[in-house]
Amino acid sequence: DLWICIAPDGLPREVNTSYGMGSIFTGYNWLRFSNFSVGSPGDAVFKPSNACRDYYPRPQCDDVGVTTLDVYRIYGPPEPASLDNRNVGDILGDLAFICTQAATYAGKLIAHWKVNVSRAFGQYALCNYDGKANTCKGPPRQLLSVGKRSGQMMGTGASNGQCSAVTDAGFQYSLPLPAKCPPGEMPGSSPGMCAWGEPVNVRTVRASCLMTERGLLAACAREI
Repeated sequence: DLWICIAPDGLPREVNTSYGMGSIFTGYNWLRFSNFSVGSPGDAVFKPSNACRDYYPRPQCDDVGVTTLDVYRIYGPPEPASLDNRNVGDILGDLAFICTQAATYAGKLIAHWKVNVSRAFGQYALCNYDGKANTCKGPPRQLLSVGKRSGQMMGTGASNGQCSAVTDAGFQYSLPLPAKCPPGEMPGSSPGMCAWGEPVNVRTVRASCLMTERGLLAACAREI
């Protein structure tokens, strides 16, 4: 929802925006304007910033190794048990996610997966359902690697932990479909084109088993 307060001179004084009410992502913005200067700001203000022009997306980590990750994902029917174009987290990284948005997912499932990935991690991509299918957002070259960040961007390490070995908040990963290996092919065997593959669903449990029956929600409330 969007509300704008227009003064008698025709200029906006306040803009209030609320979004996602009743869904997973909720929030609001409240802006108040003063000291107006009306006129063209010039073309220079629309030029890309240095961060966007030179550092987005960030280059892959300088690591040619391959590792097997234990990752977790919360989902529920009718979504299939798949990691294609999904965000996942290690045990600490997904815990950071659960504790901040747990009430939304209490009636769903938690799946434990093992997946082979290239350690040439790229910048984390947001992967969500767009009404038709799951998609990962970002320019094409960003979607050719497994993305990595610290849990909910709260941990230590440069660039949100993209190339860090350890963080105090765990890690979260994006698994874009364009980076997935063909069956039988290991990550890294096709540089720049194959970054993860052979996911194995180890176990799936009801989210309520951990969140309520094992007291995870109560622990989140005490510590966050």
